[in-house]
Amino acid sequence: MKKMYAVLTYCSPKSGNHNSRLSAHIGRQPGEKMKENIDPTRTHQNRLIVGSMDLDAAAEKRIKEAGISRKLQSNSRRYKQILLSASPPRIHEIFGDPALLQRWIDKNLKFLYDTFGKENVINVTLHMDEKSPHLHCSVVPITDQPARSN
Repeated sequence: MKKMYAVLTYCSPKSGNHNSRLSAHIGRQPGEKMKENIDPTRTHQNRLIVGSMDLDAAAEKRIKEAGISRKLQSNSRRYKQILLSASPPRIHEIFGDPALLQRWIDKNLKFLYDTFGKENVINVTLHMDEKSPHLHCSVVPITDQPARSN
């Protein structure tokens, strides 16, 4: 039997114009340059599962709700971007069965909520229109842990 893998990609989007391009990509907003791996005939299958498509506004709102009052630098990254998928044979099996897909989404939401706190997950969007279906997740990394010094 061939090995199958869970895939998690974690990155910090650059501040500024990159964030609006990321929001446009995740939300498939009009005018977004479609990449060759996007099938526009399946875009209607994409769905917002949690939160807002305006990532910058959602991150600022969460930071304010958390009571963070110190001024953040204009170039600081307000949220992290996580992409969740699996090895191609497994992800296509999951996405081909609605019940299995919902279980996979629920397990990924539980992972995100347990790891980052439900209140810090500002967006989860399902992309069904790409070669490898996946979840885009945006998280504001607020914690009660003290900052580490290097």
